[in-house]
Amino acid sequence: MRKLFKKIKNYFIKIKNDPDKMKRVKRGAVILLVFTIVGAISGYLYYYFIGCLDGSCSIASSPVNMTIFGTLIGFLLGLIFT
Repeated sequence: MRKLFKKIKNYFIKIKNDPDKMKRVKRGAVILLVFTIVGAISGYLYYYFIGCLDGSCSIASSPVNMTIFGTLIGFLLGLIFT
């Protein structure tokens, strides 16, 4: 476990000393955050406009479940584009 933390620490030290790498990491984090937020909003909008009214759909019948599902999908799509 200590080796893992040491590797992570060294990675962030390298990033801190290299401005180009730092820009890429920040850009990737911003892209991931934007995709996650858009996914959450899309999930809620899907529930609001299309969602299941009778409760037979396990995901689309609850705004919380659909928002979490949209957030997850947005996060995964953000990982593809970073």
